[in-house]
Amino acid sequence: MRATALAALGLTLAIAGCSGGDEEASGTASPGTGATVATSATSDSSVTSAPSAGPGAATGGSAAVEPAVEQAQATIARLCAPGPGKQVERLEAPELPGVSGQAVTVPDARLGGEVLKGFTVPAPSVSPQQPDAGCVVRYAAPAGCLGAVEISPAYLPPVTLEGYELPETRAGAAVRPGKRVPAQTSPGVVREGSRVEQQCQAKPAKEGQYVGSVYRGSLYRGSLYRGALYREGASVQSVCLDGECSDASLIPAVSLPAASLGATAVGAEALSAYVVQGAPDLEGYRSDTEQVFVAPADVFFDTDRSTLKPAALAALKIVSKELAATTGPVRVEGHTDDTGTTAHNLTLSKQRAEAVAAWLKGEGGIEASRIATKGHGESVPAGPNASAADRAKNRRVVISAGR
Repeated sequence: MRATALAALGLTLAIAGCSGGDEEASGTASPGTGATVATSATSDSSVTSAPSAGPGAATGGSAAVEPAVEQAQATIARLCAPGPGKQVERLEAPELPGVSGQAVTVPDARLGGEVLKGFTVPAPSVSPQQPDAGCVVRYAAPAGCLGAVEISPAYLPPVTLEGYELPETRAGAAVRPGKRVPAQTSPGVVREGSRVEQQCQAKPAKEGQYVGSVYRGSLYRGSLYRGALYREGASVQSVCLDGECSDASLIPAVSLPAASLGATAVGAEALSAYVVQGAPDLEGYRSDTEQVFVAPADVFFDTDRSTLKPAALAALKIVSKELAATTGPVRVEGHTDDTGTTAHNLTLSKQRAEAVAAWLKGEGGIEASRIATKGHGESVPAGPNASAADRAKNRRVVISAGR
């Protein structure tokens, strides 16, 4: 399943109404058309939202970078960077549009021989912002295992609508009252990532020739929601002196609706078990993209040796026949228990993988260009090394092919 993330928001500019006198524009914040996430989503414990700045907070359309957002940025940069042993899928997050308007200039007015000073209210301005939906990382795993998968954090940045002030002005006995409209800030929102670990065959269950499946659960990162902003407008009232009156003016209200990023999900995956006909010692798994055979090393090799035993040939013939029906790359990987030194076990596992690969290229008839080998030594056990039976399960050769 391809992981997905969505964003939705809108923005509006409202005009404050005026019917004379000292009435002011008013209104309430609204999420805006197209918001796709309910506000209750922010109550989830994996969502971090910094405290909102109070009146008169930072101006200029962007709030200071918050520690939670800064940490999410660093984590995304680290997890989503390309590198060996992982496949990175970047998730798209549309740009959040900004908002702009016109400056309002109230000119000087001459009233009864006096001058009522004018002023200018700067244009509202919020620059476009880029949220980050992060990525999905799929980690490489040995054959017969389902690799770990991780969804990074995601964030919506903080945003501020700058405030403004109408100065009190006088012309003789005429007074035009002032007003201060504070900045409005919506804090950034961070959704923590999630991870599911690598899953391998831990305790193969056999009933005759049947082998249990390997299953890795689904993964989910919830949605994000950032609240709407509303900065009220104001009316600049007309004042009179000796029969002369100044003009009334309007300062528009500004609204920045809510923004959201949709949830991201990665579906569960399984290597389904099946019976390998004619080879009771082989354990088989299939997924949509891979076919895997797990062979106990004790059947293929003598203790501490890397020469194939005659008993291994019947199983290898069955494997080569199945591999011939596939077209993808073939991996042969050797594993040991923890008996002996780490260096010795790594060398032994490489030699055993190469011995199996050599047979497949030669008598098995599999193209040499398709086959790659790797020795893991004791580093990827199928289970604990607590008993002789457990150690026997860990000594194995895993052969996989892309379907």
